[in-house]
Amino acid sequence: MALTQKRVVIGLSGGVDSAVAAALLKEQGYEVIGVTFKLLPEDWYPGADKARIELVKRISDVLGIDSIVVNAETDFLKEVIIPFLQAYHKGITPNPCALCNPRIKFNKLLAVAEEKSASWIATGHYARVVNGKGRFLLCKSVDMRRDQSYFLFWS
Repeated sequence: MALTQKRVVIGLSGGVDSAVAAALLKEQGYEVIGVTFKLLPEDWYPGADKARIELVKRISDVLGIDSIVVNAETDFLKEVIIPFLQAYHKGITPNPCALCNPRIKFNKLLAVAEEKSASWIATGHYARVVNGKGRFLLCKSVDMRRDQSYFLFWS
């Protein structure tokens, strides 16, 4: 299936930032597909994922966009929870988002984008994208008080 230039897959967390990003993309004429992740087994934190997934569904309904849930429980445990606990045990203060974004979120968003023939992925993180001679560069935002580019690195 050919890529659709006006189709974008966005990671929807249930928070304001990703909801606003989805609304802005839709307002700009994109076909927006929201993706949220099931991260925790139900017995770890009863209702947590369920409540967030239901919130994302309500946000998607209000915005008039499709949304899907991707089960990432196994990968989240292996790639985020276990390394987090190992680092914490060593006295290090880990940042789980710095593990989750490159190891889970971006790969899974790209997989959904490929499956849905979307040309773009998006998140609600506040950063700046610069077109550097046909190559897009992720840069710090103009307003450093709001910058979230550090969450978006990919190692």
